[in-house]
Amino acid sequence: MQPTLAAVSFVSVALLALFIPIARVRCNVANLAVVAWLVGANLVHGINAIIWAGNVELRVPVWCDI
Repeated sequence: MQPTLAAVSFVSVALLALFIPIARVRCNVANLAVVAWLVGANLVHGINAIIWAGNVELRVPVWCDI
């Protein structure tokens, strides 16, 4: 994977985290669920981009079993 994919994922997590304290998102369950889902998905994608950068060797076996 490209190293820029991890950077974009973590920047997306940071930008999405800015929306959580906003009352319009915090008080609406649907908006909060979408933001939380996108934060989790981008976080997992960023971690996977770092772990699997350049190869397919199994480095973290517990992460693959989740």
